[in-house]
Amino acid sequence: MQYLSEAIACVRQKYAELVPDLIFEVKSKSDSVTKLREKIQEFITYGTQVGVLVNPRTRTMEVYRSSAPTKYEKVVLGDGDVLQVPELLPGWELLDGYFSGACLMLCSGIPLVSRRARLKSRL
Repeated sequence: MQYLSEAIACVRQKYAELVPDLIFEVKSKSDSVTKLREKIQEFITYGTQVGVLVNPRTRTMEVYRSSAPTKYEKVVLGDGDVLQVPELLPGWELLDGYFSGACLMLCSGIPLVSRRARLKSRL
């Protein structure tokens, strides 16, 4: 008979050796942009296909795409640009201003629900 504590210990000793195809990192006030960039680049060297660094303060998204096993290409998107990831999500699009704005509201503690309610009331 296996006890729960033994099962938990077993799980803690083993980690899944998986790499996501797509990652998003959202910079907070205390994060270092340099360290977040390094983290995304490390994921790409391990096999992640696309990494996105969202910076709500500058309202930009840095999109890193794997171009070779240990190389990547970087594109910076700003307000009004559209993030597309056709290699992973065909037909999916994300407007940069919308995502950055949502992150700004979440980081500043403004609930998205109240903003939506205010927008509806104006219409």
